[in-house]
Amino acid sequence: TDEDEWQYVSDVFHATIANMSGNSMLDLLGMFLREIYIAKPRAPVTPSSMRTHVRSVHRKTAEAIFAGDGAQAETLMRDHMAEYARRSDRRHSETLDSAVNWN
Repeated sequence: TDEDEWQYVSDVFHATIANMSGNSMLDLLGMFLREIYIAKPRAPVTPSSMRTHVRSVHRKTAEAIFAGDGAQAETLMRDHMAEYARRSDRRHSETLDSAVNWN
């Protein structure tokens, strides 16, 4: 489905960025967050109406990285993740308060 494809591409983008950072803690945190996200079925955090904008942010972030502009890439990614956190909190506040079973 389009939803599955969107999730896959988004996961690959974020995992690649975290891995490229060279920060193993960031990479590990990203893996944990992904597991939490997929373990609890819920409505998508990024509605289809916002995906063109999100793809643009992803593209600009990648372009900044490839251009060697770390400051711009960091600003774009920080803003992007802050917006994601706000959307996630609004859409899934009950789920975010529940315990995670790591078994």
